[in-house]
Amino acid sequence: MHRLVVPSENKILVILAFLVGLLTGVAAWGFIRLIEWVRFWPIDAGTPRWVLLIPAAGGLLCGLVVQYAEPLARGTGTSDVIYALRRRDGLIPGRYTFFKTLASLFTICSGGAAGPEAPGVAIGAGIGSLFGRWRKSSPEVVKNLTVAGAAAGFAAVFNAPIAAVLFAIEVLLREFASQAFALVILSTVTASVTTRLLLGNEVFVKVPPTYSFNHVAELFFYAILGILAAIVSKAFVQLYFFIEQAFDEWKSVPFYIKPMIGGLLIGLLTLGIPHVLGNGHVEIPQLIESEFSNPWLWQVMAVLLLGKMIATPLTIGSGGSGGIFIPFLLIGALLGGLVGRMVHIIYPAAAPAGAYMLVGMGAVFAGVTYAPFTGIILLFELTQNYSLILPLMFTVGITTMVARSLDPESIDSRKLLKKGVVMHETVELRALENYRVGELMARSVDTIPESMSLEKITEFIGRHAHTGYPVVNADGRVVGLITYTELHRTFNVEDLPENGIIARDIMRSDFPTAHADESLTEAVRRMQDRNADRVIVIDSASGQMAGILTKGDILGIYRRLLK
Repeated sequence: MHRLVVPSENKILVILAFLVGLLTGVAAWGFIRLIEWVRFWPIDAGTPRWVLLIPAAGGLLCGLVVQYAEPLARGTGTSDVIYALRRRDGLIPGRYTFFKTLASLFTICSGGAAGPEAPGVAIGAGIGSLFGRWRKSSPEVVKNLTVAGAAAGFAAVFNAPIAAVLFAIEVLLREFASQAFALVILSTVTASVTTRLLLGNEVFVKVPPTYSFNHVAELFFYAILGILAAIVSKAFVQLYFFIEQAFDEWKSVPFYIKPMIGGLLIGLLTLGIPHVLGNGHVEIPQLIESEFSNPWLWQVMAVLLLGKMIATPLTIGSGGSGGIFIPFLLIGALLGGLVGRMVHIIYPAAAPAGAYMLVGMGAVFAGVTYAPFTGIILLFELTQNYSLILPLMFTVGITTMVARSLDPESIDSRKLLKKGVVMHETVELRALENYRVGELMARSVDTIPESMSLEKITEFIGRHAHTGYPVVNADGRVVGLITYTELHRTFNVEDLPENGIIARDIMRSDFPTAHADESLTEAVRRMQDRNADRVIVIDSASGQMAGILTKGDILGIYRRLLK
């Protein structure tokens, strides 16, 4: 009983996880209600054409926020949270959270093809990071609270606590840690209960009893759907990065104008495809719950699929802010509906096309994020129906394998590659990725002047414990590296002159270098490329040597882990 009532770090973390989930749920409720209040709905035949300028106006406001307030507020935000976990010990400034939410609000409410899950995740991650820093907790605890908050934001938006836990493990952490797992569970449950109390517990898609797995022969058609979902997922990702790169390379236009141009193009696209506006939160239930009585509906779905494939990359790639999970759930539903209509022509006894739409949602989600378990459980929680779990698992598995064979990187890992972060699959490489060069390098380094004689070099190395030293010029800049290898090579030369040999004559000039903020993965790779056992750390600003990192320092990671 004494242990139960005495305050401890774990009990404090439980309270913090509960508070993070509670505040995230309230914040997500407020954000969703605000979107519903000012949301710009798709146009119809009687809507004046000037309304098409609203997405451009929203893009302009978002661009102004990004350019003049917070440059990191653009994009989807998931990769920003992962970067904060990998490179900044879970530090997410409150400034980023506020302006990310504001920029997403402008984008979503003006009709941009972006979802509310990105600001939800950003809000939760920001709250978790704030609590961790307020408590002056260790970096590991701050990261765990940040992950817990991000998962709580996901759970609050989708009303899917189990999928949120898997999202934290598959997408954000990519590993299982008991403390992080417990905090994520507490936060997601609290956030989901909070939003259910405030918004109600409505099912996203009500699945009719006829939506079931009718015959084992349908697995063939679901396999085709899985392959097509992988192709569509990779096409979506390729188009996203193509549009983003095109806008980034457009240097003659100020940044705040680019989201406005993206919004204007979406407005023009709306002339032909009215439902292309918005993120699809309304269209998905309507399409799935319809009876497909309109014989021309498949043509409408095909056009809308193409429109959404263009509109979402235009919205986010041009510099807008918001999520893409709900948009590509709609893309998956449209693809599944088209496949389902074709299946009924070939095999009339198959399940209704709406069943294929649900499976297509999970498949495209997995094909874009490479998070198959999250995709499966998310669809289960959105529908609260178990009847399609077998074809869903089968299709998602095929989609994930085919998508990985086409491109081993997901959309978030490709974004992180641009920032120098590699999302490794193996535990050993992830251990290296979690540390930066500056955390382990030696800052006090003995050096050898380039004019030092061979005799003095031998005496110098004999008096010191290390096996290699940087060579510096008169200005103090590193110009080479001398190790036992260079000395052995020199003394093995026949007829070695007794005088005249200095450090500059025997040093190796192709030594590996790194910066303090780079990961150990990059440092180890450069050591291997140059066949060296140490890397010189160079200050990015001054160009001077900041320290040195050896293989022995890297092995020190395991001493830390064993403590």
